[in-house]
Amino acid sequence: DLVLRWSIGILVVAQAAVVGLQVIGRHVLHQPIPWTEEIARLLLGWLMCVGGIAALGHAQHPRVTALVRLLSEPRRQAVDRGLRLVLLAFFVCLIVPAYDLTVASAAESLPASGISGIWTSAILPAALILMSLVVVQQLYREGIAPWRDRSSLAWSLGTAGAAIASVLIPLLVGAPPLVVLVIGFLVTASLGLPLAFTLALTSATYLLGIGGVSLTILPIKLLGGVDSFVL
Repeated sequence: DLVLRWSIGILVVAQAAVVGLQVIGRHVLHQPIPWTEEIARLLLGWLMCVGGIAALGHAQHPRVTALVRLLSEPRRQAVDRGLRLVLLAFFVCLIVPAYDLTVASAAESLPASGISGIWTSAILPAALILMSLVVVQQLYREGIAPWRDRSSLAWSLGTAGAAIASVLIPLLVGAPPLVVLVIGFLVTASLGLPLAFTLALTSATYLLGIGGVSLTILPIKLLGGVDSFVL
């Protein structure tokens, strides 16, 4: 936690400094500094990943809890355990594609700053590994007792199954891709899955379901979503 807090603080300060240089160069000196925009976008990607780890560890990711709050406390905890299983499977499935993207990026360099493209994507597989460890730690802290309770186990596995089935069932019956993703998003969000992962999870499940599509596209989209100087 201490390392994460310091890392987030350093990234925020660095981001402010780099964007400040861009503003000064463009509006005060009337001579933009070319590398500042690239570095600002790179730092934002790193901030997203490092902040995502910290938020996951402290349950700070925004999520919809309107339906989950109607359940009793034991059942709500069981639903959360089921969602952790889904998240763990999702993170593990993306580690290899994210690593492949990092290896492919090593052969490229950013045009303005000249630094290796590996710096833009290496943070993602590291973040996925750390988020997997966070989920494993959370499950370990709860112990094995909840898994021995049949009712709790049924709710946990039922939640995990519902999250995956919300995409696979519409896909198997031939629903249009947009319908599949919307249904998957609504179901997983209503179960209380953090909104940061609902779209990515439904997309990953859809791609696995149709087959023949490389999952590397997901890490590309995840990093590309924040690769914006405007953000």
